[in-house]
Amino acid sequence: QGWFLMQRFSDGITPELGYMAVALQGLILLSILPGALATTSIPVLSRAHARGDPRGVRYVSLAVSVIYMFGTVLIFAVVPAVPAAVEFMFGQRYSQAGTIAVFVVWFVLPFAVGNLIHSLLHAYAKDRVALVAVLQSGGAMLLVYFLLLRSGVSMPGIVAGAFGLLAWNGILLYQCIHRIRLLEGRMVKRAVIISAAGAGVFLIVRAYSLSFASLGGAAVVVLLIVLFKPISREALKEVWGLASMRRGEQSGESGMPRVD
Repeated sequence: QGWFLMQRFSDGITPELGYMAVALQGLILLSILPGALATTSIPVLSRAHARGDPRGVRYVSLAVSVIYMFGTVLIFAVVPAVPAAVEFMFGQRYSQAGTIAVFVVWFVLPFAVGNLIHSLLHAYAKDRVALVAVLQSGGAMLLVYFLLLRSGVSMPGIVAGAFGLLAWNGILLYQCIHRIRLLEGRMVKRAVIISAAGAGVFLIVRAYSLSFASLGGAAVVVLLIVLFKPISREALKEVWGLASMRRGEQSGESGMPRVD
């Protein structure tokens, strides 16, 4: 909500602000899903973290990498239909919201990764890391907002909010890779670069055709995945072993005799 408060303070209530609010509502709900799904694995991940088992790190790194790379491909698959879908659901009055949603949909990735990491930090009793990331990114967002106000950039609240979101995501990734070793740097960094490369191609080509931009971006992501192989077979085997352990523990718990 801070984005909209800043934007309302700078420009007042405008149609663009309403369109942005409509476009963000469903996307924010979608971004919460990875964190909610991760809660089912938190007990096993917490025990792996306490034992120093590297499979826990691989598991989380794989989840983050999948969100970035395959989430990017999924966005490319749905983006061409977003304007028509928004107009169909909300009516022709909100056709401009569909155009804005083409850009807003990219916020799903950092939101999803941030919520996932935040849930895991809480489970690992690393709430201080999460708090520091929020404070640092919030301070950066406010600084950018006031700089944009002075420069006269349009929609400064939304631009500053997007910057703050990316900063929050970047700070969390840096802390988890270099400070508390919750993520495997090589895998996650390659996934972020691949996702950013696809998004860059999309932004460049979009001026000519939304469909071609999506196809080009998806092709770049798939090509880079094939070339750089950010997810190794060894990592998949280790993650599968940890997942099998989780299923075994759940089966053991369900098979325990009931004590009255």
